[in-house]
Amino acid sequence: MLRNRDRVASVGGVTAGGVSPPAVEHRAVDQTFIGMFGCTTGLPARMQTIDYDNVWGSVTCDPAPSAWQAIGARLQGAEVEGVVARINR
Repeated sequence: MLRNRDRVASVGGVTAGGVSPPAVEHRAVDQTFIGMFGCTTGLPARMQTIDYDNVWGSVTCDPAPSAWQAIGARLQGAEVEGVVARINR
């Protein structure tokens, strides 16, 4: 994202768990990622993308870090809960 700032944009109207967190969209070559941030912490709270599966069709991949650890001067998601939901058959 840092090297391709022209591919990043603010996104409104995104909800997660009944909350509308601050979010950004990153457009890769053939995929779009939506990053949502915690309202109180400002840390990444959820990342969302839509993938294609040969069996299920289009699926939403929605991993969410549930714990953060300090590693030197950085924070890293220590546990990631992956949520996958079918949106198309």
